[in-house]
Amino acid sequence: MKYLILIILAFSLSSCFEIIEEVNVNNDGSGALSYTVNLSQSRTKINSLMLLDSIKGQKIPDENDLRIKINEVLELMEKTEGITNLKQELNFNYYIFKLSCDFAHTNALNEATRIVKSAYDINDPYANSDDHFTFDSSSKSFRRKGDYSDEADLEKVKQQDLALLKNAEFTGIYRFQSDINSVSNTETRISPNKRAAMIKVNVLDLMTKKYTLENIITLN
Repeated sequence: MKYLILIILAFSLSSCFEIIEEVNVNNDGSGALSYTVNLSQSRTKINSLMLLDSIKGQKIPDENDLRIKINEVLELMEKTEGITNLKQELNFNYYIFKLSCDFAHTNALNEATRIVKSAYDINDPYANSDDHFTFDSSSKSFRRKGDYSDEADLEKVKQQDLALLKNAEFTGIYRFQSDINSVSNTETRISPNKRAAMIKVNVLDLMTKKYTLENIITLN
């Protein structure tokens, strides 16, 4: 889920990071999802920050804090019907964190997102819907929703936070059992075997609506 606590921590700790979203969709709409937060490029800076108790009034989480938060998220997701096989991979040497799960249908992913957001009282001013993924087996189409309700007011964003966004990247990879016929997002790259699509964008560009994650992928 894009609202996992790791992503929030990434904004707090790192000046350069990547969020990787991978979704494998079967023909019946089931599949697997994984989210990876890669902070390895900021490894030296994070090691220094982890030695501090706080910075600018914000507590610096230690390894134990991170593990606790990740387990809390996993416990919440386990309550979602249709979500199974939850796993975590935590690499504190290079600061690469991954959460993954299997899903019976895309609605289960959307419901898990709602549960996590509700538990942490997260209000996202940019997303106007929690239905981030839909799959229609009859039309053989997969939709990654990326419609943002309002353009970010960058004048209200702190300069240090703005710098984080400029160096943050989002990569989405979507794999299927059938060949891809078409995509709606022109930034999408299709693999040579036509079974995977990828989009890679800057997070700040998403906020300013220069680019969008909105994509409808139609299969043969």
